[in-house]
Amino acid sequence: MMGPLALDPTSPAWGDDNWSRIQQRGHGNVAATTQEGSVNAAFILQAGDGNRASSDQQGTQNQVDFDAAAIPYMPPGLLPGLAGQVQVGHDNIARISQTGQSNMAFQAQIGAFGQAYLTQFGNFNRALQIQIGRSNLSTIDQVGDDNQALVTQVGNNNRSTIRQEGDGHAATNIQLGSGHTINI
Repeated sequence: MMGPLALDPTSPAWGDDNWSRIQQRGHGNVAATTQEGSVNAAFILQAGDGNRASSDQQGTQNQVDFDAAAIPYMPPGLLPGLAGQVQVGHDNIARISQTGQSNMAFQAQIGAFGQAYLTQFGNFNRALQIQIGRSNLSTIDQVGDDNQALVTQVGNNNRSTIRQEGDGHAATNIQLGSGHTINI
């Protein structure tokens, strides 16, 4: 069972009512959050060895928000409705960067050597990345307002890239098996 959540004193937060928590279990894990603006929320959970995660938020009311039922492994003590990155395994890399207002993002990786990168510029964008397996790579880039992106990958060596520019776009990519590549 994981220990209690604790604020990370090394994560800078500039502005009013920003919230950031980092919880790690294992060896050689690295995590960092940076927040500029107001009412931003970030959560990073890592269990395993050699995982790296970072969250960079600029603007107002950016948060990482998800439905806890969508995650195959829900660690004890995780607050429903608020999370940013959950990594269980080893040598995973996760990065979220959000600029704008009211953006939501979540990344989950279970396994080893997964890479998830998520960048959102604009307002009211939503993105979710879940990867299970080995050597998965997912990249989401959204520029504009009211965009939605979902990636779910299960298996080996999956690759997914979603790039959306403009307003009101939606993309969904689900891959099962091994050796797949999708570019949207």
